[in-house]
Amino acid sequence: MQVPATHAIAKNTLYQALGKALGIGFGLLAFVIMARYLGPEKFGAYSTAVTFVSVFGTLADLGLPVVHLRLLSLRQKDWIKRATNLHTLRLLSTVVILSVGLGVARLFPYGPEVQRGILIVSVGFLSVSFSQYLLAIFQERLATGLYALAEVLGRLVMFAVVLFAARLDLGLPIVFWATTLGSAAAFLVTIIFASRFTRLRLGGEVRLWPGLLRQALALMFVSIFSLIYFKIDTLLLSVLKDLTAVGIYSAAYKFMDVFITFPALFTALVLPFFARAAAETQRERLLYLFQRAFRAIMLAALPLAVVTFFEADRLIAFTSGSEFIASGIVLRILSLAVVGLFLGNLGTTILIALGRANYVAWLFGGAAFIGVALYYVTIQEFSYLGAAWSTVAIESTIAVASLGFVVTRVRRLPSGSHFWRTLIAAAGLGAALYFGTALPLLVNLALGGAVYLLLLFALQAITPDDIRSVLGLTAKKRVRA
Repeated sequence: MQVPATHAIAKNTLYQALGKALGIGFGLLAFVIMARYLGPEKFGAYSTAVTFVSVFGTLADLGLPVVHLRLLSLRQKDWIKRATNLHTLRLLSTVVILSVGLGVARLFPYGPEVQRGILIVSVGFLSVSFSQYLLAIFQERLATGLYALAEVLGRLVMFAVVLFAARLDLGLPIVFWATTLGSAAAFLVTIIFASRFTRLRLGGEVRLWPGLLRQALALMFVSIFSLIYFKIDTLLLSVLKDLTAVGIYSAAYKFMDVFITFPALFTALVLPFFARAAAETQRERLLYLFQRAFRAIMLAALPLAVVTFFEADRLIAFTSGSEFIASGIVLRILSLAVVGLFLGNLGTTILIALGRANYVAWLFGGAAFIGVALYYVTIQEFSYLGAAWSTVAIESTIAVASLGFVVTRVRRLPSGSHFWRTLIAAAGLGAALYFGTALPLLVNLALGGAVYLLLLFALQAITPDDIRSVLGLTAKKRVRA
């Protein structure tokens, strides 16, 4: 049973990764054009507005997407009725909380451009919020490639509008509208694809709402606390410093936003398997899934961290231009948080699947409380450099604490041999990048990637059996037998 599950997860991770890669590609192209067109100050205004709206969008989450996925995964009694009422709760929470956000924005010392941007982006975030909620349908059916395709189309629309705005010099408002129109396009396609698997109806049985909200209560606090430590850095920079500081920091942090999509899509796919194993008290199955997930996360996190550290300056110059040269050191510092970001995502996802959302809420609550104080002090003293170092400290803490609890549950550490082999391969990648700095950026990245893959196979961090398992070849042999 293990191999088919591995194959299914791997196949859907691959499909979604390909879709994400295309979406990220169009998103990065839009980002490159946007940053170069707007410059640090106006790009800071754009980042401030988007971050502000995303805070209230995250509040509207209320933990309901995870409850939705658990309903679809376990399919317990009356799950369809509860799911339709969950749809209603999600829609209402999004409209109400985003409306509150528009009122709160007036209390902040933002200029007209940022205030106008908050209004425009809020319209688009209605689409983003409900699209993310509907992702559970594709996760449960292992059809996340379709969701990724919808995202690609949305990013393509955003890129086209940003390019149009830059070519005709239409100004910052049209750049804001690019984000909103892209989100709306992705939402419409998501609705069309989701309707292939289920009827999307709203439920009006109010008596069910308290029970659904109780299930989501701990997850709601997770969302609130996570948004504080994820977003407070940008908001404090916008209040304590200026929009130029926000622009410098955001140009570097954009890479972190891209990186988090990889562990997020992977852990979202393995969450139903962890949830089922926990519900059926299959300890060996839990251990197997944990070991495999940890290996996969480290194979991706370590090379990303190494590449970002060694090529930070050239990556910033390539994407944002010479005006953002100060972002290079920020990105180099943030690269130290990449592994913690990946492992923290894995650890908290497993804990939620195991029904330990209360622990995650306490963990994120502590991180939020410490994070506000830490960001306030370091930003006052060191501006965006202080924000970057604080991010490293918080992400590392979340990773250690969450995975520590998971280890106590499965009662075994992840395989040390695979970790050290992957670490040695990543060190080889770092050496190749260091000695290849005279080469063009893309050539150096390609050569470094080849060195990393060769070392992975030479050290048996990846084996032919792993490849056959991912491709489903082992499963096919079993079927013939």
